[in-house]
Amino acid sequence: MTVTVIDNNDASRYELLEDGVLAAFEDYEMRGDRIAFVHTEALEGHDGKGYGRTLVDEMLADARRRGLGVLPYCPYVAKVIARNAEAYLDLVPPDVRATFELPT
Repeated sequence: MTVTVIDNNDASRYELLEDGVLAAFEDYEMRGDRIAFVHTEALEGHDGKGYGRTLVDEMLADARRRGLGVLPYCPYVAKVIARNAEAYLDLVPPDVRATFELPT
């Protein structure tokens, strides 16, 4: 089984593919030099495989590579950042951390 994550710019979402088949996605909106993650979803039959976490880790790594600030409107993304603050909190601009109930 091969799992890959791609940024589907045309659909404004990251997609996790399992053997080339869409298994999970995260919708986003670009806001200047910030990326707002708004909704994570694992498709039926693919939930419970840890794909949501894999997807979020890859998205956050991509945001870091691109120098983007992260706006975690999606509760799942905010939870991953909060639980792994040492790895991801720096991606969320300090001026908006309180909005997402993250340490300032």
